[in-house]
Amino acid sequence: MEKAVKEHPNNSMAYTYLGQFIGMQARRMSDFSQITEIIDRAFLMWDKAISFAPEDIELRFTRGTLGVNFPFFAGKLTQGIEDLNMVINSNAPDSTKALAMYWLGFAYRKKARTQWIDVVKNYKDSRASKMVDCKICKGFK
Repeated sequence: MEKAVKEHPNNSMAYTYLGQFIGMQARRMSDFSQITEIIDRAFLMWDKAISFAPEDIELRFTRGTLGVNFPFFAGKLTQGIEDLNMVINSNAPDSTKALAMYWLGFAYRKKARTQWIDVVKNYKDSRASKMVDCKICKGFK
């Protein structure tokens, strides 16, 4: 894939496929810093692909769902939300908009968990911390 990018440096699909390949490597990692580094590298490829095809709704949808699905510590959730909102506000088919809305709901649920983790980590003895009912968050109590 890297060879394809070198041979076709203005081809958005070459960067798309390279980003997908790089992103798949994160599944094999267990170290947070390694995972984050790989995800950052994959997103650089996606950013490059979108720079050559900024109106490509399929690319935006795919990057949006990836941003939502990557672990919260990778920091791609906000970008995913932005991409999914762009899809919803585009002239994409209703079926694509419906999927984008589904993933946006998933993103906001994930964002809520991230907020709850912060409450539990930073205010362990607070009433708010005791109110948090989240399996993921319990590991931080």
